[in-house]
Amino acid sequence: MYNIIICGNDKKFYTYIQKLLFNRMNVNNKKCKFYCFKSIDELIDKLENKIDIDLLIYDMNYPIDMENKFLKTFRSYHPNSLLVLCSNSFCISSKTFENNIFRYILKDNGLEDIKHTVDEINNELISRKSSKILLKYRNKIIVINQMDILYAVIKKHGSEVIYFNRYKNIVDKFVCNKKLSELYKELNNKIFSYPHKSYFVNLFYISELRDFELILENGILLSISKSRKKFFEKDFLNIRG
Repeated sequence: MYNIIICGNDKKFYTYIQKLLFNRMNVNNKKCKFYCFKSIDELIDKLENKIDIDLLIYDMNYPIDMENKFLKTFRSYHPNSLLVLCSNSFCISSKTFENNIFRYILKDNGLEDIKHTVDEINNELISRKSSKILLKYRNKIIVINQMDILYAVIKKHGSEVIYFNRYKNIVDKFVCNKKLSELYKELNNKIFSYPHKSYFVNLFYISELRDFELILENGILLSISKSRKKFFEKDFLNIRG
């Protein structure tokens, strides 16, 4: 399911964009759902909902300070959503770009330029969806690329995922309500392996193996249990050997 939000009061333009996206994504109504809002005030009231937003297309028609405040708020709830801005004239400030903007559509551009941008949006959506995993905890949701996960460990009533946050450009943590075993089943098992029953690791992030330890590329040291050592080393050699 793709959840797409369109926010703006230019109904004619956004109806056109919606049709373009729908036709180019080659999906049916069950796999693509559009939500339309006329103002950022109306949208902000809905941001805390537990819906995973794949794409926000937003028409910039407010004072720039108000725009940036809204975009920052949106990113705090949905750091991994695809964000596309639109306007009749170029009006982005340097602070706007800090909110990880994917594309900017000038509505006065020719239809071919707009179609090309929509194709880029479509390709990025499909690419992200195919390798993403959704994590939830209470009223927070994040969607991350599997390859950005360094490792995950058991936590009470769930697990903790340590991952590379591309929006903040840091190694980050997120506690989710999925058990470690459930999380592992949702991932590509050729990429991840259990060096210890309490955690699994991304095999591509390992820089060195020792007797009963492994070192990740960022210097984190993790233990390898005696019972898992043989199986883990086999997994490692299968994908890295």
